[in-house]
Parts: sequence; C-alpha cells; structure tokens
Amino acid sequence: MLRFIDIEQPVDLVFALGGAGSITLDTFQKQKGFIKQFLDTYGTSAPGMHVAIIDYSTGRLLAEFQNFDTDNLKDKVDRLRLTRRGRVQSALVGANNQLFGNSKLIRSYAIKALIVLTGEGTNEADATLRNAASPLKNQGVRIVAVAVGKNPVRRKLLVFASGEEYIFDFDENKQLPALVPKVYEVIIKG
Repeated sequence: MLRFIDIEQPVDLVFALGGAGSITLDTFQKQKGFIKQFLDTYGTSAPGMHVAIIDYSTGRLLAEFQNFDTDNLKDKVDRLRLTRRGRVQSALVGANNQLFGNSKLIRSYAIKALIVLTGEGTNEADATLRNAASPLKNQGVRIVAVAVGKNPVRRKLLVFASGEEYIFDFDENKQLPALVPKVYEVIIKG
C-alpha cells in the first residue's frame, strides 16, 4: 500500500546498500526492503525528496536524484543482485565523489543525508571509516547507519555515523513501518 507522507523540507537523500563483509542474501533482501518501505512512505518529488541509490559492492549508481518515479526506483532496487565484496568505506567515498561533491546534482538549500545500510557489522579499520566519513560530515551531510541483523556492532557504526542518535538496527521486515519514520525524523531534525 502506497501512502506518501507530505515532505515539508527538501531533502537530498542517498541510500547506500551492499555486501560488506559476510553479508547473507537474507540480510541483503532486508536492506532492499528498508529502501522500498522508505520510498513507499515518503515518495520522491521535485520540490521535496530527491533520492540517489548506490550499490557499494560494485560502486554502481542506480539513481542520481532526478528520478521521481517511485515505482521505477523500487524496481531498480528489486533488480539489484548481491555481490559480496563491498566496503562501507566505498559507500562513504562514492556518495561524496559521485553525488554530494557534485553541485549540479544537489540543492544547496536541501537537507543532505546518507543512509548506509550494513549487515551486523563491518571489519574495516576505524581510521579508514572515520577518514571516509569526514568530508561528508564537513559538508553537513547527516550520515545514518542502519544495521540489519540480530546483534549489530554499534561501536563500529558510531565511527562513521553522525552520532548515536543516527544509528538504527532491525532484524525483521515487520519492524520497518515503525523504523522508517524514526530514521526520517532524525534526518530532518538534524
């Protein structure tokens, strides 16, 4: 059921999903489910929400902010296949280099946010994650970490997220209707 919530503030939002570490197919499907639930809830529009999507396993950009067809965006997410060689660092660097660093793609007056979907954890070095997140944070990009799984390593997510309040986790898709608005609220509150 599609139910768009009226967006009051313009938001340039990047979803980064991928196969970091030993991610399972089930976890990857849940990452995709999160994005589709978010799109079902908030939609996209020229004045409101602009969405970009990065597969950080391959570095491929699925959407670059100009696609306002929510069903098309969800189809792109559905067609995405799991590749197990991704790194959260790639998500952070890719979002900066391909999207937030391009003034022709982003709106100067919009809230800028990056949602990095991970498995339960990442084995990347703290310094690597901190260095990759730093340019985004310096531009005012709000980095949200959403860990999919039973026991996420919150300490590792805090290394690159914009703060403790920007860290979320879920294990089952039935949790998404309650989780998605919480993620959106932390983004627009800033």
